[in-house]
Amino acid sequence: MVELAVLIDKVIVHKISLDKEKSIIGRSKSADIPIDDTRVSGQHAQITCLTTSGKPREIQVRIEDLNSTNGTFVNETRIDTTYLNHNDSIRIGTTRFKIIFPHINQTFIEATMIEDTEQEISDGKNKAIKLSFKEVQILHLINQSKKRKEIARELNLSVHTISDYIKNIYKKLEVSSRHEAAEKAKRLGILD
Repeated sequence: MVELAVLIDKVIVHKISLDKEKSIIGRSKSADIPIDDTRVSGQHAQITCLTTSGKPREIQVRIEDLNSTNGTFVNETRIDTTYLNHNDSIRIGTTRFKIIFPHINQTFIEATMIEDTEQEISDGKNKAIKLSFKEVQILHLINQSKKRKEIARELNLSVHTISDYIKNIYKKLEVSSRHEAAEKAKRLGILD
């Protein structure tokens, strides 16, 4: 069963089993996952869990923002709707969650949470650029001329999630192409 881990300072303090096909997250008392936070809409987001009929059976989990006022964020990128992967970070208001798929053990979760800290890099103009461990990994793979599909396969993420990471990298580095991202990362000392 897929679980949402509630985090405080990157430590799991509570787990919520997603045992229904659809779960509403929000401030409303009728929400399946209620959050007492004024920054959260009454019905803020919906998580949908589906099991594929093929063999092997796979679990697909999608999160959709329900036109909330302050947005739903996955891996610090504002989303309308996206599929989730194991260990993706979700932020709604000030509440942070990690998605946990049933085939991954707790030791792995804790190890990847440590890796998920941000690295601060100065661009020489008194401006700090914060890149997550995963974003740096993706930059290395972009520099190796890997396509999105290859990066997704190597990191065990969906192509859609990789696209979201790449958009976020472009925004942080203030670039608009893979080549520019790799070149700027080299200038900043992120890549050799």
